[in-house]
Amino acid sequence: MRRLIPLSLLLLSVNAFAQGAVEYRNLKEVFAAGFYRLTCSDTQSPIQAHVYVVVEKDRVTELKILSIAPAESLNLISYSRKDLSQIQITEGPSLRIAGRRPGAYWSEAFDLNVFEDQNGSLVADLEYDDGEGMALERRMKCGAVTYVLAPGH
Repeated sequence: MRRLIPLSLLLLSVNAFAQGAVEYRNLKEVFAAGFYRLTCSDTQSPIQAHVYVVVEKDRVTELKILSIAPAESLNLISYSRKDLSQIQITEGPSLRIAGRRPGAYWSEAFDLNVFEDQNGSLVADLEYDDGEGMALERRMKCGAVTYVLAPGH
């Protein structure tokens, strides 16, 4: 019984930290963070688009683009570590994450420009072209967060 009490207290404290997340509400907070996860989504178009980016110390460490045509198709594009080295971050009046990854027959282009709209909400303009006929140009709603427990995972 004595072992159960410390174990249960530990699990409660870990659970409380795991549920905690810090949300960045504007670009100033995002720029000040050394680590954040940025998600941008457009669910209003017939083909939905979602972008997931992880930034650590001004470097993109993960990038995924998901497009969904409900009841028809789902396309997930995930960048490798080598490909991520071609993606650059520019901070200024907006947050721009952009780059190209060359291929044998195509050159894929990615450009996400995040800014604050008139309400102070994070929004982005996405331009993506896979060089083979699939292109996305969207205005998206965005959010940026980091987690209290194990942010590097």
